[in-house]
Amino acid sequence: AAYLQVGNTRAAVSTLKHAAALDPRNAATLVNLGHALFLDKQPLEAANTFARASALDPANVDVSYDWAVALHEAGKDAQAADVLQRIPAGRRNEAIESLWGDVAEKQAQFKEAVEHMQAAVHLNPSEPNVYALAIELLRHWTWQPATEIAQYGVEHFPQSRRLQLAKGIAFYGSGHYVEAAASFCALLALDPDNESYGNLLGKSCSASGGSLAP
Repeated sequence: AAYLQVGNTRAAVSTLKHAAALDPRNAATLVNLGHALFLDKQPLEAANTFARASALDPANVDVSYDWAVALHEAGKDAQAADVLQRIPAGRRNEAIESLWGDVAEKQAQFKEAVEHMQAAVHLNPSEPNVYALAIELLRHWTWQPATEIAQYGVEHFPQSRRLQLAKGIAFYGSGHYVEAAASFCALLALDPDNESYGNLLGKSCSASGGSLAP
């Protein structure tokens, strides 16, 4: 714990490996070792360690989640999905659903990704969850639902510039250029030196009729 506190992950890994060797059936030690390995940028080794911990404590949802996170980070998304599938539906929280959405996206399971991100928003309509859902919809050009989600986000999190940006992009993608221009104009008013906002505003004005646009 002291090694991790001072950022010496290598020493933490070495010490925890020794502790795990002395007491290989101590799930708490294995969980700590898994976290240390993950911080040391060894996600596959971390996943294998979390798997051992989960075998000792299969009902522990937190360990299953950590295991799936490590597998996802290691690029083993099919295995991560298998781990997430084992978690009972009634015990799946927003973090699990959000992770599952990312895992499904990596597997090109776009419908499933949206469903899991929607579940995360249902469990906790936080700004990060709403934004993640809006971006997932935008990523696949699902303009109308993306507009609705982004609009919901802007109404509930008016200070979120990234949700305002997502709303503008959704309007632009669906051909509502005047509405898109209004969104980008509002952003540019907050950050007049932002070249990206200015560029998007210019494109929206041009697409809506240039000098003839409102």
